[in-house]
Amino acid sequence: MSSSSSSPGSSSGASSSAFSASSVASPWEAMSVTITPDSAQHQRPCEIYYEIAFPSSAADLFCIQFRNYYSTWLTVKQREHDDTRWRTVLKRHRLMEDAHYEDDAQDWHSIKVSEFSPRYSPFTVAALRLYLVQPSSCWLKVELRQITCYQRRKETSPKADRRGNRRAQSTSSSPGRGDELGLQPALFQLDRLTRDIGQQIFTFRDHSLASERHHLYNY
Repeated sequence: MSSSSSSPGSSSGASSSAFSASSVASPWEAMSVTITPDSAQHQRPCEIYYEIAFPSSAADLFCIQFRNYYSTWLTVKQREHDDTRWRTVLKRHRLMEDAHYEDDAQDWHSIKVSEFSPRYSPFTVAALRLYLVQPSSCWLKVELRQITCYQRRKETSPKADRRGNRRAQSTSSSPGRGDELGLQPALFQLDRLTRDIGQQIFTFRDHSLASERHHLYNY
């Protein structure tokens, strides 16, 4: 029995479907789950599976990341609370292109819950099982390594906090209603300047008209 809490390391031979550790460092975090391998200790030809138990809820689960070790297919089954049956939510997901060649036998993979069938119940699931299938007899050991479940980080980012604090401060210190940015003094000065310019224009126009009448009268 093991508890998943640390981020997996990177691999130079990781496949394109892998959810890299660098991509989960900021927006994602590892979930606290209990991972138990099957009791047969991976001795073939027995059924090989890993059971992931969620202590509270799997509603926040985003993906399951692991490093494959010579498994060709993966099937995921769920068990809901107050139920003993295991129902398939992902069937025969391919991990190796060819069961007899080890080119991609140890790649990283990420299984997202969006790939599960509509039967998946995130709010009522108690545990998931990852069943491994390897039809080739070339490999003596088949397993998954460094299994980690990821969820979105629940705390907000510092940038969002700073933006929210600035908005709250500007709203609380605003001199008038609807002045979230505190622009009322500047708008008042602009209005006053506009009025002064308008008054000067009218004065200049009146002076020009008077001068024109005087010129016509003397002519």
